[in-house]
Amino acid sequence: MPIEVPVSVPLIRVPQKHAPLPEVIQELEKLPDASTLQPDLYPPFLEIRILLDEPRPGLRHQIEKALEGKNIRLAKIDVKYPSRKAEDNHYGNMEENLGELTPEEVFSRTYSAQFQSPPPQELSRLFKQAAIEASQNQDQA
Repeated sequence: MPIEVPVSVPLIRVPQKHAPLPEVIQELEKLPDASTLQPDLYPPFLEIRILLDEPRPGLRHQIEKALEGKNIRLAKIDVKYPSRKAEDNHYGNMEENLGELTPEEVFSRTYSAQFQSPPPQELSRLFKQAAIEASQNQDQA
């Protein structure tokens, strides 16, 4: 009767503190190649810590491309955005006047509060289109 033995696999964090994407990519390039894999060891898990100033579509693809051929298993991409000061709070009294705001205004304020910049025009256009479609679907129901 076989006895299962748990295998301990290390978790590596690159970098130790959140850093801008170009610095993180440089650190990822320094990771060992798959050719260094010892047959009796499992490759370690990797948590990547990135500091971004705005959302980056395709971030995961860029990370995976940097990890090609590396002796590592991607476990998590931890993204942080610069913190904002209390006086820089874009929410204002949103909780008090939420009923007076349009969905587009709520979206814009929320985006601005999280990313410290107004939403891109294309994203705003897509949100407005989705809100219109949702309203039409609700009217049909």
